[in-house]
Amino acid sequence: MILEFKFNYIGDNDVFEYLLNFYAKDYIYDILINDEEYILKIKADPDKLNDFCNSLNNMSHSIFLTGFEVKEGDDFKPLYKQKEIFEKYTLLSFLNSNAYAKENILLENEWGQFCDISLSFDGKNFEKIDKNNFHSLLSKTLDIIKKDEKIWIKNHKGIYTIHLFDKEFKEDFLMPCDIKAISSIFVCSNEQLKFLASFEKPLMAFKLNALFRQKYDLKIDKFLLKLAEDIFLFALGYELFKENFHFLSFKKVENFIDDFKILNVKDKFVVLEGFEFIHSKIRALIFSKNDKNMARISYLASRFKQKSFILELSKEYDDILLLDKEINLLKITLPNHSKTSLSPI
Repeated sequence: MILEFKFNYIGDNDVFEYLLNFYAKDYIYDILINDEEYILKIKADPDKLNDFCNSLNNMSHSIFLTGFEVKEGDDFKPLYKQKEIFEKYTLLSFLNSNAYAKENILLENEWGQFCDISLSFDGKNFEKIDKNNFHSLLSKTLDIIKKDEKIWIKNHKGIYTIHLFDKEFKEDFLMPCDIKAISSIFVCSNEQLKFLASFEKPLMAFKLNALFRQKYDLKIDKFLLKLAEDIFLFALGYELFKENFHFLSFKKVENFIDDFKILNVKDKFVVLEGFEFIHSKIRALIFSKNDKNMARISYLASRFKQKSFILELSKEYDDILLLDKEINLLKITLPNHSKTSLSPI
């Protein structure tokens, strides 16, 4: 029997291609990639195909996967050649989070990556977390956190301080110890939760519910959330939630690269910050340029063509770049130079 899957994946990276290879590796299969369309054909007896479909259900969802369909396919000759090198991601996936939660087993993710975190209890000396020290460091961290003291973690994005949420919104973002805790403070839709729990683990702003704002006389109406993106942070939240702790507060005290941040707009999303999920070669090209903003615009224009809408306002440059002067959605009159104010028609 042959099944044909057609996926729509808008991310400019090799994450989804790698995952398809990982879950199809024990089958006869073929992959065709045409821009945002990924077609997977797979051949096996019905029972094995059923097992494959179940494995796809356990694959971490990506925010860049916008739809798929499946049908019975025609016979095929495998022509796909797997790349020798894929970019590796250390992020938490359903594979290792489920192994910890269900069986207390420490597993690597699909890329063979275990933990990206180094831990410190004084902010100076950091110890890399591995399988040998995982449980002892987790136990010590739980003791410190429950005393309302803070710890420091370091990963490829930067250094963060962490402590129990004390109803003060003074740090950069909150991490729910369990996704079920979110509704106790925030208003959220299923689609928002789906984005938040995706493989990419983005930063997202959620609206505080009226009762919580009123109880603590809060002047803010939104705050940033992020789910655990590493097996150690997942285990920390998992164990804390058992003892009725709901949120951890994070503050980024040193920045190596920007966190991946998105804005949810009517069940779709806009990337606000972070280059982590742009292909490494494109990322390196952008950061090699002196004018990184113009390099980013050029990349977006070539990648998405007429589907992209970019407004770039600069204090340093006199010109404004419009990708399509015929479609002036904001009704902006172009100034002669940067000292001329923009006025609506």
